[in-house]
Amino acid sequence: MVIRWKLALWFAGIVSTILIVFSSLIYLSSAKSRQNDFYNRLHERALITASLATDITDADRNLLRKIDTTAVSLEQEQVMIFDRNGKMAYNNKAVNRNVTSKVVQDVFRHKTVRLQLADRYEGVGVEYGNRDYSYAVVISAIDKHGYKRMHNLQISLIIGTVLGIIISLLAGLFFATRALKPMSTVVGRVNNISEKNLHERLDIGNGRDEISELSSTFNRMLARLEEAFAMQKAFVSHASHDFRTPLTVMLGEIEVMLLQHPNTPELTRMLLSLKEEILTLNALSSKLLDLAKASVDASNASTAKVRIDEVLFTAIAECSRAYPNYRIHLDFSELPCEESLLTVDGDEQLLKTAFVNLISNGCKFSTDGSIHISIKCSSSRIEVAFADKGIGIPTSELDKIFQPFYRVQSDKKIPGHGLGLALTSRVISLHGGHIDVQSEVGKGSTFTVVLGKDLLP
Repeated sequence: MVIRWKLALWFAGIVSTILIVFSSLIYLSSAKSRQNDFYNRLHERALITASLATDITDADRNLLRKIDTTAVSLEQEQVMIFDRNGKMAYNNKAVNRNVTSKVVQDVFRHKTVRLQLADRYEGVGVEYGNRDYSYAVVISAIDKHGYKRMHNLQISLIIGTVLGIIISLLAGLFFATRALKPMSTVVGRVNNISEKNLHERLDIGNGRDEISELSSTFNRMLARLEEAFAMQKAFVSHASHDFRTPLTVMLGEIEVMLLQHPNTPELTRMLLSLKEEILTLNALSSKLLDLAKASVDASNASTAKVRIDEVLFTAIAECSRAYPNYRIHLDFSELPCEESLLTVDGDEQLLKTAFVNLISNGCKFSTDGSIHISIKCSSSRIEVAFADKGIGIPTSELDKIFQPFYRVQSDKKIPGHGLGLALTSRVISLHGGHIDVQSEVGKGSTFTVVLGKDLLP
């Protein structure tokens, strides 16, 4: 989850908690206020009824008449009057809403009692009269309008809370995105910096906030990387000349000595052995320097329109001259009619080096010294497959064969340094492609180079 979503969710969570707490407090406060207001109204009605009841000396019928002619009653109002013995003197409804003798005694004991009856009925019991003779007047009703107002308030609070949560989430996402925009700019700039443009630097802004500090840290790191790459490039540039020159001189001296002393078998044997070792060292140093150059000096790779089939022909010709006993078979059957499908943007010399490595590896590890090469093209990609009938590669080692100096356990008797595939992988990667490998022990391997049409920028 990206940071801006985390910040937005945290902000929305805090605001939601506040809204829910305040909404709950408002609802509970309103409910309490409604209850108190309704109890006050019931209490007033009870006092009015009690005052009327104390003035009555006639039969209950006259009392009923006087009570019924009072002010407008509450919703489903019930009036009940009890004497001190708990006997009901009056009830204007045919039902008793659970007003027990205990409730009546509580009224006489506490003078005023609030009652919470069944089915949301609320009531008030009031004692009215003197010490010698008093009544317990119990009035109950349902607060229809009050409950309706509370229901409307509940809906309003729920809708308001939900809208508040949604708005807080959107607002949090907006402000988090706005706050992190400088960070997104830094990430975008860093992603665009590679070994080709290490000289570029990030904008440090006002220089007073954390983003500016981060940008300054990145700039210092880029400066160190640029210096390190410059040193490596300088090393590769000098090593390319300084390593090969003495080896070439040594080979020349050995050739001269072989010509001057043709009849000295022991010396000839020693010189030929020395020559072989120097050639091996020369090949190793060349591959090491090529690998270093491909890794460090990729920014200087030349880019041009390259015909893959022509590069492949050149690589085959070079391998055939160097190793006349190699048998290389090229399959033309799937070559396209349009020449443009075989053209890519890339470095011809690097691509030739990669193809030479794959061809020489295939022939070297093949049981009959042969390799089969095929080309497939489409509008978006080119595939060049190098198939041999060699010793194969175990599945457990397929993910390691492109590491420098790594050699499969089963092929260590065959001369090599474990650098060819590493160099090839690096070259193909520089061209935006990749290498697929399929291999079976004892049956051979197939290396497929996959290149796109837009390789180098």
